[in-house]
Amino acid sequence: MRPAVEPFAHELASVVLWIGHIQWKRAHGGEWDSPVLERLDGLRHHDALLNPDGSAYAWPEAEFIVGNPPFLGEKKQGPCLGQAYVDQLRSEYQGVLPATSDLVCYWFEKARAAIEAGTTRRAGLISTNSINMPGNRRVLERINETGGIFQAWPNLPWLQDGAAVRVAAVCFDDGREAQHVLGYLEGEGTPAEVEVLVPVPVIHANLSGGADVTTAARLPENANLSFQGVKLAGAFDLPGNVARAWLTLPNPDGADNADVLRPLLNGDDLVDVRGDTWVIDFGSRTEAEAARYLVPFAHVVEHVKPVRATNKDKMRAAQWWQLARPYTGMRNALAPLPRYLATSIVAKHRAFVWCDARDLPSGRLVVVASDEDWMHGVLNSRLHVMWAAANASTHGKGNDLVYTSSTCFEAFPLPTWTPQTQAQVAEAARFLETARTALRAQGYTLTGMMNLLSDGLGTASPAYTLRLAHERLDAAVAAAYGWDWPLAGDEILTQLLALNLERTARAQPTPTFRPAPVP
Repeated sequence: MRPAVEPFAHELASVVLWIGHIQWKRAHGGEWDSPVLERLDGLRHHDALLNPDGSAYAWPEAEFIVGNPPFLGEKKQGPCLGQAYVDQLRSEYQGVLPATSDLVCYWFEKARAAIEAGTTRRAGLISTNSINMPGNRRVLERINETGGIFQAWPNLPWLQDGAAVRVAAVCFDDGREAQHVLGYLEGEGTPAEVEVLVPVPVIHANLSGGADVTTAARLPENANLSFQGVKLAGAFDLPGNVARAWLTLPNPDGADNADVLRPLLNGDDLVDVRGDTWVIDFGSRTEAEAARYLVPFAHVVEHVKPVRATNKDKMRAAQWWQLARPYTGMRNALAPLPRYLATSIVAKHRAFVWCDARDLPSGRLVVVASDEDWMHGVLNSRLHVMWAAANASTHGKGNDLVYTSSTCFEAFPLPTWTPQTQAQVAEAARFLETARTALRAQGYTLTGMMNLLSDGLGTASPAYTLRLAHERLDAAVAAAYGWDWPLAGDEILTQLLALNLERTARAQPTPTFRPAPVP
């Protein structure tokens, strides 16, 4: 039996689209105060995407298409719909939508195709709020290639069976609509909550109206510097007291357990109170080499091997004593460094923190293989934070930003340094770290510090020095680019994008990462 897919109503001569508590009304002959139930003979109960033979279902003509299609991520589609159905769907849309697309993207593509064919005038659909992210964004790019997005709410709260999720609402046509509006909620979740509609010249595929940062390309000079941390794929983690006790245990050939026991860092360790979790990390050692470390190896044999031996991933099953992947690139990049920079992938506030070389970053972190103060300064500056936010997706009911190496770091154009500007940024970065250290001594976590900064503060605040440190740093980084400061957010993104595109056009690396060392 083929899986049931949510039916979709197609033929509507007039519509009322409800987006959360926001009412969008367009109707022939007037407006409705609420949705009207009446007989609509054009409604059909049918799989909206495929016919029983696996071919694409042809939607009937309609003046408008509106709806709330089902959201279902790439990895959940097979278990929920049946792999045979998913394979048919992806085969039918091969070359049109990537296999990474959320199920909702297929509704957007069918509505786009109907508009292009002239069988529909406009569409308004609700989707997962990740539709503007790289895995899904292709469908919005196609909409802008053949028409245009004229109204969108990129990120709205939505209650689904009692659970708070985030959605996007997108309205599009064949490009005729001259007015483009983005919708936001200010004061979300407070009594002062209000909808704000912002006219913009154009709405890009990332559902923004400013500089189109989606056109930025990865820069060669930033390659092999940023990495996502390790995924364990097994019970390799240990309480700190157990790991420290193991450090003193002997091995027959004199192997030191410190070779394979490391503190594990996750996002909370960076921004809140440091935990005490360690990990057994055999790296790329063979089974025989790992077995030299008697107690750590015995633990993995008992707690990891039985589970990994049944893993569908053949490499994980065969190399059960190793973490999920070798992580060779990250290990090689970090190996010569006494420290490195890391940021939590999901964070309310974007900040980079120094980590000791011995700390193993978890998969919840992005690390940058640099021990230079000037890199610390650039990444913590408002210029990089703005760029990262514009390229980020959002996560969870807290609407926290997600940092990715490819778009947030690899596409970010670093300054072309002079010895003087590099030294100034390094000095400002060291002062920023001094200000953070002073607040940590008073009991503040990094999250607490950033919350103080975002709330606004005066000279009586313990974080006032930190505010001044950020201001000094931002001015120094802007000077390294040769830009006047301060700059508005849109100006920052516009100039950074222009710099990225300029360097991309040169088709060769710009020597921005490894200039002469600062004395």
